[in-house]
Amino acid sequence: MTKFLVRTIIFSIAVMSIGHSVQAQSSITTFGLWDGSQGVGSFGGPNVGSYRYGQSITVGADTVLTDFTFWTKEDPNGGNVSATAKVYEWDSANYQLIGPSLFTSSSYLLGTSSTFAATTVQTNGINLVSGRDYILMFETDENQTTGAYFGQVYADVLPGSFLAKFNPSNNWSAPFNSELAFTANFNPNNNAVPEPSEWAAMGLLGTGLLGLVVRGRKKKLAN
Repeated sequence: MTKFLVRTIIFSIAVMSIGHSVQAQSSITTFGLWDGSQGVGSFGGPNVGSYRYGQSITVGADTVLTDFTFWTKEDPNGGNVSATAKVYEWDSANYQLIGPSLFTSSSYLLGTSSTFAATTVQTNGINLVSGRDYILMFETDENQTTGAYFGQVYADVLPGSFLAKFNPSNNWSAPFNSELAFTANFNPNNNAVPEPSEWAAMGLLGTGLLGLVVRGRKKKLAN
């Protein structure tokens, strides 16, 4: 009986510890607010085409960015555009990138359809910092002859915003009163230290089960 209770203590505390790290994925998204047809462009196209489109975000409690998705379609004049996805820390006060790229993808072909289609970028898990601002973006050569449109939500619904940069010599645009149609998925940082309340719960469980062991021994001696 005693061995069984000791094993129960160890097993129960282990389960609680695992439960701390196995949590559901969370998302920052505007997709549910998008009508599926509104868009902005031209990204990478001629005339007023921008060579960078991005969406700034503020990271919450879950800090491991696993992937992000934008919706694009071909420019009304036709064609598509090759671009790379990047992630930077973002200075929301001065509208500029901070430091080097935290992630750079291989090339993606955007705007391959006359209707909006999703392009999902897998990051393999980037560790970001809770409470800080970042920008998720696509970048292309500013001399593209064809372009793409990005899905857009005409409302300022997040702490972040849709941002554009027209060429390398220009500054980033001041935030539009809108967001890009996007989803960013996050996992919790499994290296995080459990909350004090979780440690306390594990301690109470261990103490309670240990008390049962002691009572069982006393009862056995009494008999």
